[in-house]
Amino acid sequence: MRDATRLIHRWLIRPFRPRITDRLAQIMDRFDICIAGAGVVGLAIAHRLLEAFPKASIVLTEQESGFGQHTSSRLSEVIHAGIYYAPGSLKARLCVEGKEALYAFCDKYRVPYRRIGKLILSNSGCDQAITKLAHNAKSNGVDDLEYWSEDRIKVAEPAVKAAHGLYSPSTGILDSHQ
Repeated sequence: MRDATRLIHRWLIRPFRPRITDRLAQIMDRFDICIAGAGVVGLAIAHRLLEAFPKASIVLTEQESGFGQHTSSRLSEVIHAGIYYAPGSLKARLCVEGKEALYAFCDKYRVPYRRIGKLILSNSGCDQAITKLAHNAKSNGVDDLEYWSEDRIKVAEPAVKAAHGLYSPSTGILDSHQ
């Protein structure tokens, strides 16, 4: 184990050491935990760690001038309902649980969001694909879907021509830039 630690230090840490200024190295030595990157993931990790270890000293470093300005600023910012993922998959479970957790987080911390919904349309008279999608969503725990007729779609979106659709009211968006 000790040899592995030396190898990691020699081949991974030491080459990057010159990039770390002495000042930053001193700062990092004063904290229990250092998180690199203040995007969505880094901020979520910091939040969870502070909840789990309220007395821990945590530093969050970011190369940009503010939080969430790199990769996180290019996300779609869609809050997905969990309609499309394979039933029983980890992705499906985390999507459905994550949607509810994200809405609760936004409410608690007053992060602006909108439950704008999503309308999935079918242009043919056969609703087999819509029915299959609804069954898939139901298997994933998405229980708020609504079947929409052609007339109902016309009322909501007069310019759209579709035979029928599936409406997901819990799909939403948020603005991480606010």
